Amino acid sequence: MLGYQQAPTNASLQDIPGLQVARVLANGLNTAAALPYVLTGLSALDSVTHQAPSFIDLAQHAGYKTIVLNNSRYLRTGEDFLTHALRRSANVYLKVGDGDYDEVLTPALQTALQDPAPRKLIVLHTYGSHVTAASRYPKTAHQLADSYDTSIRYTSDLLAQWIQMLDASSPQQSALLLYASDHGVVVPPCSGSSRSGGSLSSYEIPALAWANPVSLAQNAQLLTPLRQQDPAQVHISNTVIPEMAIQALGYSLQALSPTHRPRQVLLDAEGHPWEHSKAQLCQGQGT
Repeated sequence: MLGYQQAPTNASLQDIPGLQVARVLANGLNTAAALPYVLTGLSALDSVTHQAPSFIDLAQHAGYKTIVLNNSRYLRTGEDFLTHALRRSANVYLKVGDGDYDEVLTPALQTALQDPAPRKLIVLHTYGSHVTAASRYPKTAHQLADSYDTSIRYTSDLLAQWIQMLDASSPQQSALLLYASDHGVVVPPCSGSSRSGGSLSSYEIPALAWANPVSLAQNAQLLTPLRQQDPAQVHISNTVIPEMAIQALGYSLQALSPTHRPRQVLLDAEGHPWEHSKAQLCQGQGT
C-alpha cells in the first residue's frame, strides 16, 4: 500500500472503503523512545516535565469510556512511564498477553465493542513484528516467502478483521480506527535478520486510518492529515496519530496549551534533520 512490490503483505486491507494510509517518521528506534510521541505527541521527558495529557487522558476528560488492552512486554518488572501512561486514565485496563500472538487481543476487543457505553475509546497495544519476526505469527497464518513479510501480512489481516468488527458493531454511530507503528526495524539487506537499529525501514513507518460513513459524514476532513501525504515521501511524523485522535474527540489542537500540543518532529534519533540523515542510512526497504 506504500509501494512495496515484493509480496502481498497488505492484501486484506487493499479494498476496504474509508481507509487511508501514509508513510510517516518514527520519533525513536525503540518503544521507550518512540511510543510517548504516539501517546502525547511529545517525548517522554517533555511529557513528564509538562505533565502533558495523552489522548487517553483527554478522551476520559471528554466523557468517553476508556478501555486499554495491552499485549506488549513490559520494559522492566515495575511500572514504567509507558505502562503508567496507558493505565492512568483507563476505565478498564487489561494485560491480555505478554507478547503473545496479537490475535490474543481480538476476544477482548469484541467484549469492549459490546460494552453499552455510548462513547468509547479502545486502545490496542500490539507487540507487532519484533523482536524476531518469525516468532510473531502462528503456523496457521498466511505464509509468505519471507518471515518479516509474513508478520506484516498477519498484522494486516488482524487490522482488517478489527475494522470489520468495528464497522459491524456501530453501523449507526461514528467509528474511527487509527493505527501506527511506534518504530520500525532493520531488515535485509541492511541486516541478516529483522532487528532493532537504524535504517530507512526503522524510521519510515506506516500510519493508517479508517472511518465509517457516519464518521466521514460528520467530519469530511477527518482523514485529511494522511490523505494529503505523498505515499512515497515522509512529511509528517507519527505524532499525527495523537493529533487525529485529539481532534476526533472534539478538541481543537490550538486550544491546548503550547506545552501540551503534539509536535511534529522530523529529526532522527541523534537530532539531525531527517532529509539530511536519510541519505546516510541503509536504504533497504521493509514492508
